[in-house]
Amino acid sequence: MEETIIDIFCDESCHLKNKDFTVTVLGAIYCEKKNKPIIYDEIRKIKRKYKIGKNSEIKWTKVCDSKIDFYKELTKFFFDNKLLSFRSIVISNKDKINDEKYNNGDPNLLYYKMYYYLLNGIIDINNKYRIFLDIENAKQTKKLEKLKEVLCNNQYDFMQDKIDGIWQIDSKSSELVQLADFFSGALAFYHRGLYDKEESSKAKKEIIDIISDNIGPSLKRGTPRNEQMFNIFLFKLREE
Repeated sequence: MEETIIDIFCDESCHLKNKDFTVTVLGAIYCEKKNKPIIYDEIRKIKRKYKIGKNSEIKWTKVCDSKIDFYKELTKFFFDNKLLSFRSIVISNKDKINDEKYNNGDPNLLYYKMYYYLLNGIIDINNKYRIFLDIENAKQTKKLEKLKEVLCNNQYDFMQDKIDGIWQIDSKSSELVQLADFFSGALAFYHRGLYDKEESSKAKKEIIDIISDNIGPSLKRGTPRNEQMFNIFLFKLREE
């Protein structure tokens, strides 16, 4: 029996190193490799419908009144189809990071620890995986190799057969990395409390409303661990 190959595309919003925000979100869009052509075709159809250039990036920061119809349809497309899934980790107290105490003084170490928690919630020993990280966020090859090793070992896959590799790619070349950015940005917007501010973007609030209509109170509270379509893991760093 042929193994199912799952492709995972990751990005983040409000980077861990950015001290201006107390919230960071890591997100991953994933699907079966064989379904990618169908998904890309549907996304590009939506782009053409709203006269969005083929090479124009999908980004949360681009959500605005003039493009709201495009982003609303894109959001509904995700929730209406059964081929895509999204998993996220929302770190709500980034200002409590103590790299000296918990990360050997290396601020990048926490970044890869969080990616372990994100990806470990997706990986199943019965499938095979290819993982793609936005190159802007993942520039340390040795740590990527270690991340693969730890993820495989946790599945008792000591030969490291289940993960083909973890690669760095430019988000410009992948609409699924861009979609991970989009939903990560939406969660960061909500969990930073911007949804409740009167002066915040009405267009972005409309996207949050669509997400809320589909997942309900889980937007605020997080989802059950086994939620498959839109999974939110709320994570708090140690404060002692």
